Amino acid sequence: MTAPDFDKGPFDNRPGREQPRTEQVGWRWWALFLALATFTQIAFKWGGTDLEKLDFGWEWFRTLLNSPAVGCAILGYIVMFGVWLHILQRTNLSRAFMMTGLVYVTVPAAAWVIFGERIGPTHAAGIALIIAGIVLMGPPGGPPGGPHQRDSIHRIGYRGEQDSEGPSALEAPPPQSS
Repeated sequence: MTAPDFDKGPFDNRPGREQPRTEQVGWRWWALFLALATFTQIAFKWGGTDLEKLDFGWEWFRTLLNSPAVGCAILGYIVMFGVWLHILQRTNLSRAFMMTGLVYVTVPAAAWVIFGERIGPTHAAGIALIIAGIVLMGPPGGPPGGPHQRDSIHRIGYRGEQDSEGPSALEAPPPQSS
């Protein structure tokens, strides 16, 4: 009985489908992403303070459109979208998405510094768990050939033995026919 191939995604067998390019994403890209994500949330909070005394309606919407903070937040989202696409070109989605969890660290920290928001012990413990989880995953791009790259994972059968019917992780994948 052949073990299921968990290393392949559902669309990997399509003709002309290349394996995703995975390489190390530099820390500057992650820092830029986190800075933009944090900036955007802070800008939305500032924009929200302009709207807090208004009921939802035309005046609320007019104030929203004239808010420089909301404009900055929208611009921040647009730039962050471009940075996110750049990151996804160079790493696996499952890996990159987990790294976005750092926003749950940077936004509360910025809200504490800028707005004086309180971070209680439970909140701080949650932030520590997020950091611990990301540390357990390793560096954002991971070492070349690290376990986050699906083409580097050994094909292991369902009983734990190496699948002898497929190539090992060190062999080049067979060329795909067009």
